Amino acid sequence: MVFRVGNKKDLDDKRSVPLAHILNILPELVNVRYILVENVTGFECSEAGDQLRATVAQCGFEFRELMISPLQLGVPNCRERYYMIAVRKPAKFLDEIPPRGELDSARIKELLGNVNARHKAPSRVSDILELPDNSDAYGDFLLPEDVLRKRAWILDIATKPSTRTCCFTKSYTHYVEGTGSVYCPFDEETIAKVYASTENMDQLSSEYLETLATLRLRFFTPREVQRTLCFPDWFDYPADVTRRQKYRLLGNSINVHVVSRLIQIMVNVIDS
Repeated sequence: MVFRVGNKKDLDDKRSVPLAHILNILPELVNVRYILVENVTGFECSEAGDQLRATVAQCGFEFRELMISPLQLGVPNCRERYYMIAVRKPAKFLDEIPPRGELDSARIKELLGNVNARHKAPSRVSDILELPDNSDAYGDFLLPEDVLRKRAWILDIATKPSTRTCCFTKSYTHYVEGTGSVYCPFDEETIAKVYASTENMDQLSSEYLETLATLRLRFFTPREVQRTLCFPDWFDYPADVTRRQKYRLLGNSINVHVVSRLIQIMVNVIDS
């Protein structure tokens, strides 16, 4: 498989091996009626993507490709991904789903929004929060002092009313830049005032650190990240899985809300 971040070796990447194997045996899987593929942005332009399209078509599938972010469905997380839905011919969904280049956000919302969801998806950050702002566990997720000193000005900060968070990656909490948003219990006006007050401070001074610390910036918990991916709260991990491992697993996961709706679309096509 092809990843946006990394070596970008395309078919030479060892992570492409499972996909190559599936494509190799697909002609033999005559009872397979539908296929759903998810991958990172950029896969659609890769050699692996070309092979996928060619093989699926040769095996008698009608398919459509979509670029979807949960934000388009009102979920507060920016996580655009490539999707292919494929159904054995004859399929009658070509008129329902235009080619990828003709799909805008409004059409995607209309298309997937007509599918009944079993679980209500979150619509803002307040819907995903696990820790009360006054909880004892809050301090376990506070940003370290070195992050506040060195990275405070590049943080993506989300508050309770926020309807967007950045994509959470497997490196969340290990690295800060580009790995996901952090949470602040105060409103945006308060955040702006605190940041403005530090502009002329020495970043090595205790005053600078103490001022930023008043914002109580923290990482989102694994369960909160899990909720942006629309996992139900009953989903859990084996007892020996560490917090770091949970973030890594979630960073490589899927958005359940998006995938479940795509599956329902395919099933409805087959059953119609």
